[in-house]
Amino acid sequence: MKLARYVHGNVAIKEEFEQTQEVRRPKKKNRRSLRNMSERTLYLLMIIVFVIVATIVISRYAAIYELNLRTAQMEADIKKLQSENNDLKIKMTKLSDPESIMKDAQMMGMQQLEINDVNIISSNGKAKQDNDVVSNQ
Repeated sequence: MKLARYVHGNVAIKEEFEQTQEVRRPKKKNRRSLRNMSERTLYLLMIIVFVIVATIVISRYAAIYELNLRTAQMEADIKKLQSENNDLKIKMTKLSDPESIMKDAQMMGMQQLEINDVNIISSNGKAKQDNDVVSNQ
């Protein structure tokens, strides 16, 4: 615009100049920002240590939970096996009864022997008749 005054030749006209003032605002310092490299390193180290400790604690809790689960499963298995053992003991008692053994043997075809049909062999090798055995008793 200064050239325009000289071109027109009139210096009596007052030119209006646009004055632009740049207002500079002072930079606000962020108080939370870390000031130097050592503080940043220390902060990063603290975060890493925290993550490692948290990982260890969580893994321990997971191991404890797994052991508790296994213990509960084993206790259930023990109760089941104890029940089966009791059932088998009752069945064994019923099957070891002499009367039930005789009954089962007769059902399978066993015949009861007469005392006259039995020959007893002594240790010297001689066969004794039933009459001799009966008389000795």
